[in-house]
Amino acid sequence: MAKELSPRKVPSLLSVNEFADLPDPSQDLWVDILHLSPPCQVFSPAHTVPGQHDEMNYASLFGVGSAIKKSRPRIVTLEQTFGILHPKNKNAFYGLIGCFADLGFDVSWQVVKFQGYGSPSRRTRLIILAACPGETLPHMPQYTYTEPPLSTTSKKPYRTPNKALSSIPANAPNHDPQNPQLHRSNYVPWDGSVICGCILTGGGIGLGLPNGSRGMTNRELAALQTFPLKHVFHGQEVRRQWGMRFRLLLGRFFWGV
Repeated sequence: MAKELSPRKVPSLLSVNEFADLPDPSQDLWVDILHLSPPCQVFSPAHTVPGQHDEMNYASLFGVGSAIKKSRPRIVTLEQTFGILHPKNKNAFYGLIGCFADLGFDVSWQVVKFQGYGSPSRRTRLIILAACPGETLPHMPQYTYTEPPLSTTSKKPYRTPNKALSSIPANAPNHDPQNPQLHRSNYVPWDGSVICGCILTGGGIGLGLPNGSRGMTNRELAALQTFPLKHVFHGQEVRRQWGMRFRLLLGRFFWGV
């Protein structure tokens, strides 16, 4: 879906089917680089109990072909849980790859650990790269960060939560450490000198500072998700915005953005 995140972003919410049905008689709609993040919950290794939206989330995976056909991109990137590679999900994975192959796209895939690109929190995802006919298929960039004992001149030690949090200026947007809501609970301290677990919209590592003194602001949580400090969040569901978003740092490695 295309969702409104700020007044300067996409102005409406459309299902992939509605997007595919948009009138484009002159074929003016054209996308250079298309990124897709279909719902992943139904394929997640943590998904052990059937969910209310499983059927819809499963079906949405196959909207990929409709989105590509409509937007006619040169390059496509797609993020999905690595759980889709499990044998029980093989039909879904083969069907997803078929969405690209049926349109003549070259395609490759790789399971990626985002901490290897500078994320201070762990996240392992399947990344699919695809190129339209006649276009060169891009390669997955090499890791530039590693475990501290293995660091070299070409690979830095993992970027830590402490380093990410210390870079936030007091006047950063979406940053209000004095908010009373951040001081209402007791938070368990954790070690910010090593990369932390995956940050989730519903809880993550407890949503408190490493020293346990208060809850983390949206800016601090977004920093652990590699959002630029200048990015401004709008709307009511800020935590869903940073929690569900593809890691921006990987876009920088691919396209320098």
